[in-house]
Amino acid sequence: AERGSARVFEQRNAPGELEYHAIILMDESGSMSGDRIRAATTGLTALTRGFEDAGIDTDVYRFGRNVNLVKSAADEYDAVENLLLDPNTTGSTNLLPALELLNDRSDLHQKQSFCVVITDGMPAKSNQCIDKIREIDMPMLSIQIDQQTDEFNGVYDAIENVKGPSGIASALRTVVRRTIFK
Repeated sequence: AERGSARVFEQRNAPGELEYHAIILMDESGSMSGDRIRAATTGLTALTRGFEDAGIDTDVYRFGRNVNLVKSAADEYDAVENLLLDPNTTGSTNLLPALELLNDRSDLHQKQSFCVVITDGMPAKSNQCIDKIREIDMPMLSIQIDQQTDEFNGVYDAIENVKGPSGIASALRTVVRRTIFK
């Protein structure tokens, strides 16, 4: 399917045949503090638990000042739940290093991989981020909280814009259901 298409995976699999690998990149920059980070981490944990229950390998990275792997596919959800729910925020919206990690992961081509980016701001080096997203050979989905720009329209395979933190969990369900499981 082409970028921007609501049909990301064209091949249909029976429920027992799903071979997906989800990578979630969550913004933990300073602008995500307060209600935004609490809502994002709540949605993130529900999504991660749901993927694990469905047998989908899931890696979660948080990015801000640094990029940190907080859950690898090998980790059981219960062992890392506190890391996923961590309300601390730091730094700027430094998405580029997180995107570069995706290109360095050769294991991501063993299954149908996709990436969900959860952010509330324009990333530093936005033009380089756009180029990197276009280079990445997997579906790229985005939940954008209070974003006021159209700069990333047509760059991600699917974007769900959320007004305020209250709609994050619902937006995560919508974008994943619409693009992955239909």
